[in-house]
Amino acid sequence: DAAASGNPQASADLRKLGTYYSTCMDSVGAERAGIQPIKSELDRINAIRNRAQLEAEIARLHYRGVPLLLGFGAQQDFKNSTSVIAGITQGGLTLPDRDYYLNTEKRYVDIRTNYVDHITRMLQLIGQTPAQAAADAQKVMSIETALAKPAMTRVQMRDPNANYHRMTAAELAQLAPGFAWPAFFTAEGRSDITTINVQNPEFLKAADAMLTSVPLDDWKAYLRWH
Repeated sequence: DAAASGNPQASADLRKLGTYYSTCMDSVGAERAGIQPIKSELDRINAIRNRAQLEAEIARLHYRGVPLLLGFGAQQDFKNSTSVIAGITQGGLTLPDRDYYLNTEKRYVDIRTNYVDHITRMLQLIGQTPAQAAADAQKVMSIETALAKPAMTRVQMRDPNANYHRMTAAELAQLAPGFAWPAFFTAEGRSDITTINVQNPEFLKAADAMLTSVPLDDWKAYLRWH
């Protein structure tokens, strides 16, 4: 109703709601715009030349709601109900959990095949050649599979004690020394973070090592996909 009426006397919130609905329903406009709404983001990713720029872009996209590499946010301290602290969780995947990448049952194998095909088609829609898109899709799958390996299973994640590793910012820097945590926290708008719960330290150590071991071009493919 808000979209249809266009009533200038409506409340500001109602006008925003109408605009939001009209925009989301404008499939013709979306087709016409193509990749233009995200072109500046893709250009930024394409311009990455070193690891520092990669980490800066990961932090920037995190702040904009794209949860690359890991999960991050505010959470209740599991052992102090009066305290809200920062939390770092395993993440960086597109498929629902680690089993989708590692389970050898035919159902999961088929899902992985279809997933790579889907990434390939999507990357072609942003202008990549079929060969480049197929190669980048494999890079994405390789990175996400590597992130899935140290991830906890759903059963392990039900144990609150197994998901609680409270530490200081200095201890976090020792656990994952390759990642520029102060810059990441600043990009999140919280340079004052001193206490963090690391849900899965083994995952974080693996993700930190991957920033060095995985080629920069592979990471750029991963960022473009997400």
